[in-house]
Formats: sequence, C-alpha cells, structure tokens
Amino acid sequence: MAFKEITIENFRGIKKCTIKDLTRVNLFLGKNNSGKTSVLEAIFLVTGMSNPELAIRIDIFRDLLHDDPDDFQFIFYGLDYKNSPTFEAQLERKITRTLVIRPTLKATGDSLERNASSSSNLDGSQRADGLIFDFSEKAYQTQKDSQKATIKIQDSQHTPTLQFQTTPPKSYKETILGVFVSPASIENLANRLEKIFV
Repeated sequence: MAFKEITIENFRGIKKCTIKDLTRVNLFLGKNNSGKTSVLEAIFLVTGMSNPELAIRIDIFRDLLHDDPDDFQFIFYGLDYKNSPTFEAQLERKITRTLVIRPTLKATGDSLERNASSSSNLDGSQRADGLIFDFSEKAYQTQKDSQKATIKIQDSQHTPTLQFQTTPPKSYKETILGVFVSPASIENLANRLEKIFV
C-alpha cells in the first residue's frame, strides 16, 4: 500500500511539514542536517505505528543509544516533551493513519501517565520514563479505529543499561509492513541500489 501524503509535526528538527503527491519511488534531496532522514523515519513510524519500540530503533540507526531516560527527548521538536510528535498519512484507498507520541512522565518517584502537550503538566522535576503511541486508522466511510501502545523503562537496578517493556495494543494487527534500511547496516548499498534501478 503506497503513501500519497504525509504531514509531520514536532518531530526531531521538523516543526511542521507536509509532503504531497508521493509516488511509489520518491527522491529527497537536500543539504546535510536538513531533515531528509527525519522524513524517512516519520514514514517508518507511521508505517509501524502500533510498535513503540520503533522510537528507540530509529535512534539506534543514528548511533544514539538509549542509556538515559532523557534520551526519549531526541524525537521531540526542540528536545521539549511539550511538543508531541504527530504524523498523519494519507494512503491509497482513502485510508488515513494518525500517530501521536506522548511521554509518560515520572515525578518524584511516582510514574504518571500525563498528556505532555499542556505546559502545566511539565516542570523541571519531571523526566520521561516511557512513551505512549496513540494511533488510529480510518478507511473511507468507516469509523476511526483508535488504539494505544506503550514502552516504559523497566526498574532494574542490576543492569547498567536501560531495559524496556512494551505493551502492545489489545486488538490491533498491523496491516502494513515496512523495512527501514540504514546505509550503515548494508555493505555496498550504492551498488545494490544501482542494480535495482537497472
């Protein structure tokens, strides 16, 4: 199933961006650090919107390892938890997918699920201990199917690295499969792509 349009808000360095008229093959050009990879990551996230582990995996592709709870900030515009990344994608057959990522905040030892889009919920004593993926899919002339999945840092005092626990949605099965190929993970990527084009 092909994407026709995507709107990205508050994701990494992108405040708001809409890309229209997507086709089966699309080419993104721009200077370094202009947001090309962020657009691809946004498409990957909305493709697998029921899997909150993707928020960590896209950072690993950038060699950003999650070893501190505040590493979740990397996906929020301006590194600010008040800026919830939001993605809306229009697909073939008039299907709309929406994903909103919110932090779960930990304050003074108590874990609280809070909607961090309100500045009144945030102060300097709060840190993220996980993410909530609020997502929905709506086909033309059908009711919107809204779901939620979460990823949280496990309380583990015996390991130096962070461990995560995911809670998948209760009754949702992903309908789109996608693969994010990092250039660092494949040898001779340029040669392989050239063969595909030929």
